[in-house]
Amino acid sequence: MKTTILAAVLMVAGCAEQGGTGASGAWRTDYAGALAEAKSAGKPVLLDFHADW
Repeated sequence: MKTTILAAVLMVAGCAEQGGTGASGAWRTDYAGALAEAKSAGKPVLLDFHADW
């Protein structure tokens, strides 16, 4: 339960901090590049998985 609440708070905080959909808010498809960018900016990485079942 604590993990779920923490995840929700972090997602809301990340959205509130972003403030818009500029170039820095664009989705990345290169994992290594996105990870390096997130590390240099000190930000977390969101992995979005999708499946059609």
